[in-house]
Amino acid sequence: MPQGWTLVNDGEIELRAFLGPADIVLTSSLGSDSITLQLQLNASPTLELASSDPETVTTTAGLTILTASQPGDIAYVLGSLSNVPTSLPGLASVDLGNGGLALLILDVRVINGTNGYEETTVPLAGVPLPPGTKLFVQAAVIDGTTLALPAVSTNLQVGTIAP
Repeated sequence: MPQGWTLVNDGEIELRAFLGPADIVLTSSLGSDSITLQLQLNASPTLELASSDPETVTTTAGLTILTASQPGDIAYVLGSLSNVPTSLPGLASVDLGNGGLALLILDVRVINGTNGYEETTVPLAGVPLPPGTKLFVQAAVIDGTTLALPAVSTNLQVGTIAP
């Protein structure tokens, strides 16, 4: 299978490598069929943890984060142990960080123009987080063309440290 394609199960394929048309050919003992899908950008900024609840995150593997938005947008990926919201008037409002008192910038990235997303792994090895600890992750995204504020928030994701 080409890079960026993942066979999830017998009935599901995940495509993450590019924008535009994708030719899919399915083959079984009964024959084959093909379809062309048009892969498009997300309508609004989105964040996904590679391992998120109900799954767990291991401190040795780190925290793999995918952020999707318009090419050129700037994403500030934020992390916290608190899901109490933070509001910074005129800048951003997010669903984590306890009013900014428990907010950490995990990554700043410019969204790729070829595939509309960026993937980063934040190392957690050596970070003293006990099993069962909840990690909250969200991004504040600024339009890369206008640099207008306030930033748009992505969805909130949660991961739990594995035992």
